[in-house]
Amino acid sequence: MGGIQDMLRIGQDMSVHRGEWRVHASAVDDIRVIEDSLASIGRYLQGVGSNKWDPNYTWGREVIPPENIKELEKELFIKREKGCLAIKKLSKKIPLSKFREMNFQKLNGQKVDNLGIDSYLVRMGREENDFRYFIVYNNYLNILSYNCSNYYALSVGILSDKIK
Repeated sequence: MGGIQDMLRIGQDMSVHRGEWRVHASAVDDIRVIEDSLASIGRYLQGVGSNKWDPNYTWGREVIPPENIKELEKELFIKREKGCLAIKKLSKKIPLSKFREMNFQKLNGQKVDNLGIDSYLVRMGREENDFRYFIVYNNYLNILSYNCSNYYALSVGILSDKIK
């Protein structure tokens, strides 16, 4: 299953050019390997322990935080003793409706949905005033079970939104 992570070894045969994947002629023989790797990952994500993929929900979304986000972070982010670093950086689990009450918004300016689904906040970035916030759901945890990196899981989620 690590084959897809090894695609970089295919190297210059595949590249992203202006946001578009390009496969070069020398990589054509590797397409079957790539297809098999993607299928294996898809199969893995369908049934991992208690984190089974739920096709009725998405992985999450980027959000606009409320103005009092610094205060809310003190309440939302808890210290976890167990789990990989990506899990430790998740906020505590709360219903999405609670994020709505806190005035989190979708990127289009509308409030997040008023649903009771389990949700977590992820803060990405390294500098104050340069953070990006994402509200993620159980499907995001499923991605983390495959590769426990917020960078990886967010990349997979955002890419999946682009190809829907």
